[in-house]
Amino acid sequence: NAEFDVPLPRLPKVSTTMAIVNGRSVVCCGLSPFFAAHMEVQSNHGACQSAAHVDGARALGAAGGNMGGMANQDRALGTPYGKHPTRALLLGSGELGKEVAIALTRLGVRVIAADSYEGAPAQQVAHEAHVLDMSDAQALAELIVEVQPDIIIPEIEAIATQVLFDAERAGIHVVPSATIASICMDREALRRLASDDLGLPTSPHRFAGSLEELRAGAQAVGFPCVVKPVMSSSGHGQSVVRDASGIDAAWQEAQQGRRAHHDGDVSRVIVEQLVDLDYELTMLTVSSSAGIVVCTPIGQRQQD
Repeated sequence: NAEFDVPLPRLPKVSTTMAIVNGRSVVCCGLSPFFAAHMEVQSNHGACQSAAHVDGARALGAAGGNMGGMANQDRALGTPYGKHPTRALLLGSGELGKEVAIALTRLGVRVIAADSYEGAPAQQVAHEAHVLDMSDAQALAELIVEVQPDIIIPEIEAIATQVLFDAERAGIHVVPSATIASICMDREALRRLASDDLGLPTSPHRFAGSLEELRAGAQAVGFPCVVKPVMSSSGHGQSVVRDASGIDAAWQEAQQGRRAHHDGDVSRVIVEQLVDLDYELTMLTVSSSAGIVVCTPIGQRQQD
């Protein structure tokens, strides 16, 4: 039985590295889980291999890997309203998710778009829409049980990543994988990978799990510095601290202003030296069945 990759417009295996340049070296890098996405839809005489469905609210956590033995079912593309559609669940439904939803819809995939608010861009072109706090592990697990996706595509950073591991063990295809998505959503894991494991040059930094540790970390890297929660996005919870008097406020902003904030929980933070930038480059690397392509660097400049 011949197998072949179905081309997916705008949804190949994609990773993005943010390179901040100070004239001599790259000092920081970052990944978005969406741009790390890799999706493979293989066809066997027109049918797509599906993952085993989650059955029951506790299957994601308790059953986990035990579901891996369930027989895969053939899924046909082009039947989003049929009895056995291939279902793709978008966790995050912004503008990028909208492009993915449009591409999948053209292939006949049933698209379920989830976000924290109604009327998100991808929800307006999807077959189904759901509103929930995706950092709430129970709510996310219940959604997966309800919609029974074959594929889960994380688009935002504020997701209960443990649920992705549970879904993967249950046989659902997490794009590109639960491990990669988890690293992309965790600044500490990502920075340790870049700096410690890969030896890439980065800005001086420390991690802190308390206000006292943050004060010590800021003194170590020096002022001015930047304080960020380890899990957030789009600048939420981030502060530039000019001197020691701003540390307490930066800690509070990291706790209260971040995405996925819940009463009573404490987020670790990263404090890093504020770099005098010449410019910022975004590098997109796309890996698909057609090969690996590196896009022309995208230059950016920010002014106060």
